[in-house]
Amino acid sequence: MEKTKYLSIIVAFVLVFFTSCSSSDDDIVSDSTDSGATTEDATGSNTATNVETSEYVSGLDLESFDIALDYSELTEDAETVPTDEDDYDNFIENEEFSKQVTIVYSDNDATITNDVEGVAVTKDGADVTVTTEEDIKEVEYILSGSTSDGCFKIYSDKKFKLTLNGVTINNPTGAAINIQSGKRVFVELADGTTSTLSDGTEYTYVEDENMKACFFSEEQLIFSGDGTLNVTGNYKDAISSEDYVFFHAGTKVNITANGDDGISTNDGITVNGGVLNILVAAPAANGMTSDDFVTINGGRTTILTTGDGEYDDDDVSASAGIKADKDFTINGGSLLVKSTGDGGKGISVDQIIEINGGTTEVITEGSKCEINDGSSSPTALKGDSCININDGILVIRTTGDDANGLKSDYGVTIKGGTVETLTTDDCINTDSDVSFTGGYSYLFATDGDAMDADGCISIEDGIVVALTDASEKKSFKSKGDFTFFGGTVVGVGDELTSPATDLCSQPVLIYTGSFTDGTYLSLDDASGNNIFVYKMIGDYDSASMLMSSGLLELDNTYTLSSGGDTDGGTDFHGLITGGNNTGGAELESFTTSSMVTSE
Repeated sequence: MEKTKYLSIIVAFVLVFFTSCSSSDDDIVSDSTDSGATTEDATGSNTATNVETSEYVSGLDLESFDIALDYSELTEDAETVPTDEDDYDNFIENEEFSKQVTIVYSDNDATITNDVEGVAVTKDGADVTVTTEEDIKEVEYILSGSTSDGCFKIYSDKKFKLTLNGVTINNPTGAAINIQSGKRVFVELADGTTSTLSDGTEYTYVEDENMKACFFSEEQLIFSGDGTLNVTGNYKDAISSEDYVFFHAGTKVNITANGDDGISTNDGITVNGGVLNILVAAPAANGMTSDDFVTINGGRTTILTTGDGEYDDDDVSASAGIKADKDFTINGGSLLVKSTGDGGKGISVDQIIEINGGTTEVITEGSKCEINDGSSSPTALKGDSCININDGILVIRTTGDDANGLKSDYGVTIKGGTVETLTTDDCINTDSDVSFTGGYSYLFATDGDAMDADGCISIEDGIVVALTDASEKKSFKSKGDFTFFGGTVVGVGDELTSPATDLCSQPVLIYTGSFTDGTYLSLDDASGNNIFVYKMIGDYDSASMLMSSGLLELDNTYTLSSGGDTDGGTDFHGLITGGNNTGGAELESFTTSSMVTSE
């Protein structure tokens, strides 16, 4: 089967966890000896006019869009300042820091101003250490100046404010900032300033103290302010907290991680806003990694990982833009992830991936990483539990061997939003079920299945365009039941799993023939009313085309035509609904005597 790849892109998409199903694996395979008419037989002008582009189109070209670090300003709505003093995402505005200690670095020295009783500040060259008495609170530490061989280290039992006021600190033997504190730290990036932190490639450790990042904290780090912070981690992580890290709107943080991860936490990462750029180069290193959750609520987060996978604990560990031991959730803002290392992932979590809003763009360009008896395949979104897409925009491109789009152990649910995927291997791959209950989904696999489910595939609502560009691959593949209860669907591939006739409540039509790239195929009822028009992507010597719509009814006749003039309607990646088509050449006539009709 010969096909020419083509791609303009758009897709809204929602995945639903669908658990109860029986087994059915009947296949329909295209037959090159099929006697039906082909698009090469068609006549007609084959044009479309006055067709509006669907609002569920990202505007990105799936074949060529790219992701790069973006340092430009971002206009954001003001955050609502919470009033609960114990809320972990608290603002500095809710706290009172009436006592100030200032440290001004200058080469290998530091000038200290401290009038706070109970706070001791010592220095050894530009290595500054703060020790506070147990009941000392409401203290703000203000750092400025520059040193190429210094640090700031603090021991505190109370929460405090750390203001970075245009400070530059390089510590060749340890963390630039080392917070040995048992309480939260409010880090304010002073307006209009740029602060820069860096470390060396080797650390000198203090016994019984952890220190594994250029900016390290034993407890919570809460970033705010309109300034800029640049952090380069050369030994291990760039920013690390033994608790959680929170970014407020307005912050601008640029991270380069040469040793290990960009941001590493034990108890979660929340991005409420701001601009966050992360570049990670080390093997098997992550842009963000958390032993708990990662949540994006706003702002613009861009992550680039370049490291290949490596062999670790009898398996291959690979880089990921975001790695979480629990859930990943995006509710708003923009998340842009690009992984170029072999075996790399965009988002990889041990539990649930939940997309509720915002824009998520993921590119993987690495090949499959195989070392000894272990392997890691590049994947845009990998959830060991389930993947739920409820709203927002998701755009994916993967290249390289075995490169998947969405991969889940416990199912994919698409309820709304837009999903656009161009993958080498499967667009969706799951050990369980795939369920569509809304949204706009475009799935194009160049060398795999558009959908591959070990469980069931259920389409209840939404618009779905599923294509495969490979021989002996399927637009829809399931080991369980494949059912239609609603939605508007077009699928084209060398093969497809047969829908379960006795379980479907919406008619399905299947046409087998050859197709020509750019040809308009129109499905009309017996009265000439247009169901939809589809503009074919790619040349197929022989393939199966699946069609379904809520406008189809049992015991009616429908005609599939090629060419003609299409006027009006809304175009979602070549699928035009609500228009009118005239003048095409008939390819096939269907009479829906059952829920699944094949011609």
